Amino acid sequence: MKMKTLLAAAAMFFGLSTAAFASVTFGVGSTPVTKIVATGHTEASGSITFTATADGSVVNQSTINIQMPTVQISGVATPLPITFPALPPANPALILGGTRAGTAVVSISATSNNALGTLVLSVAPGTMVAGDTIVVFGLRISPASTPGLVPPVKAQISATQDIALSVGQTDPIIVQDISDALKDVNVKGSPASVTFKATDKKGTSGDGLITVQENFAAAFQSASQVGTGATTSTNVRLTLSEIPPGLEVTFKGTVPAGTAGLGPLVGLTRTDSKGAAAGTDITFDSSDASPTVYYRIDGNVDAGVIDVMKIPFTATTSIAPPLTGGRVTVAASFAPIGTAFDTDGITVLTTPLPRYAAKDVDGGQIITVGSNNTALLFTHVLNILDFNSGFAIANTTTDPDGAFGTPATRQAGAITFNFYPAASGNAISYRTKAGSPGSGLDGSGQVPSGRTYLVLLSELLAAAGAPADFQGYVIVVTEFSNAHAISFVLDAGHIVQAQAALVMQDSRDPVESLNN
Repeated sequence: MKMKTLLAAAAMFFGLSTAAFASVTFGVGSTPVTKIVATGHTEASGSITFTATADGSVVNQSTINIQMPTVQISGVATPLPITFPALPPANPALILGGTRAGTAVVSISATSNNALGTLVLSVAPGTMVAGDTIVVFGLRISPASTPGLVPPVKAQISATQDIALSVGQTDPIIVQDISDALKDVNVKGSPASVTFKATDKKGTSGDGLITVQENFAAAFQSASQVGTGATTSTNVRLTLSEIPPGLEVTFKGTVPAGTAGLGPLVGLTRTDSKGAAAGTDITFDSSDASPTVYYRIDGNVDAGVIDVMKIPFTATTSIAPPLTGGRVTVAASFAPIGTAFDTDGITVLTTPLPRYAAKDVDGGQIITVGSNNTALLFTHVLNILDFNSGFAIANTTTDPDGAFGTPATRQAGAITFNFYPAASGNAISYRTKAGSPGSGLDGSGQVPSGRTYLVLLSELLAAAGAPADFQGYVIVVTEFSNAHAISFVLDAGHIVQAQAALVMQDSRDPVESLNN
C-alpha cells in the first residue's frame, strides 16, 4: 500500500513539475525620459524593456501588467492616465517592439485602460530563449491630471500565470523629473515695452519685443522632436490685458528664422488655438475682450540649451489725441490648451498633440499710454473755525501761438478731489459734474481748455455730503494734462496764506521725486 502511494505521489510530482518549470522569467529595465512639463497632457514617457533571463516556455496564456502610479487627490486615489495612443492601438507597433514584436506571441489586451493608466500585454503559449525582448515605448501621459505627482515617475509591473519578474525590478523609472514649462516672460533687460504720450498724434507707432524663456532645455520642441502622434510643435499662447481706446497692437504672421531667438534655422508661425498655421498678421484693439495670440516653433531647437523665444509686436495710435491713459500687460502659457481626454473623460484625443493645461506666467507691462491726467498734491488744507481753504486749478492746455515747438493738445476734463483727514475718519472723494459748486466749469462739470476752476473747500465738502470740519491733505486728479494750481486759506474772507500744488509723477514706487 505504501509503495502504491509513493508511486502516485511521484507521478503527480513529475506531472506538476513540467508546468512548474515551463515558465519564463523576465528582467525589467527602462530608458527614462529626463524631464517632462508638469502641465502637459501628452508628455512622452520612457521605454520599458523585458528581457528573458533564460530559455523557457509559456504554457498558459499569461499577462504582463504595466500600471502607472496613483496620486491622492481630495482623498481619492487618481491614476496617472495614458493619453496616447488609444489602447489597444490599431497598430501595436506604435508602442510594442523587441525580438518578440510582430509575432503572434505578444499582443495588447483589450483590458488595457487609458483613463486608469493600465497597459496589459497578453503573452500566448510558446517558447522563448534567453535574450528575447519585449519593449514597450511611445506611451504618453498626463502629469497635469495628477497634480502632486512626485518624480521620479515609476511604472508598477506585475505578471500572471507562467511569467515571472526578476526580484527588485518591478518598478522601473519612466520619467526622471517634472518641471514647469516656462521660467520667465520678458526676461530682465529685454526691450519689451512701448511708451506713448497722451498727446501723441494719430498714426504714431512703436515696436516692442516679448521674450519667453523655457524653464529647462528641450521644453520647446518642434513637431518632429515631440515625436509620434504630434500634430504641431510646442506653441506659446500670449494673453494681453484690455487695450486702451485709440490703440492697436499688431502681431506678425511669421517671425523669420534667426530672429525668433531659437537659433539660425528656427522661426515662428502664428497659429490658431489648436496649433494650425494661420500665417497672417493679426491686430487687436479695445473692442477685443481678451486679446490672445498663438505662435508655434518651426524648426528643431537645440535641446542642449535653454532657449528664449522672441516675439515682436507693433503698437499704433488710431485716434487723434488725447489718448486715454493705460497699460497693456502680457502673460504666456504653453499651448495648445486642452484636456487629457474628450468631454466624456475616457475617449483618447489625437489632435492637437501636444496639449497642455493653461498656466500663465506674468510678463508684466509691454505698452504704456501716458495718462492725460494730472495729479496735484495739496499738503494742507482746512475748513475749521473761521478758516476756509480754496482752490484755483488751471487747465493750461491752451498755449500762445508760436510759443512752444510742441504745443499742448487742447483738452477739457472733470476734476476729482480726494480728501484725506489729518487725524481720523475715512477718505472722501468728489468728482465735478453738472451743477457742481464754484466757477470755471462748463455745463457738464468739465474745465475747458484755458479756463481756471475756483472753488472753496467748504463748498466741495457740502457737495460731497461730508462733515463740514476738515483739515488734512488733498490729492486732486484732473482729466486733462498740464494742470497747475494753488490753494489758499481765507480768514474771515481774506487770503492769509497760499501754496502751489505739487505735480505728482505717474510712478511713485519705490521712491518718488517731485521735481517741481
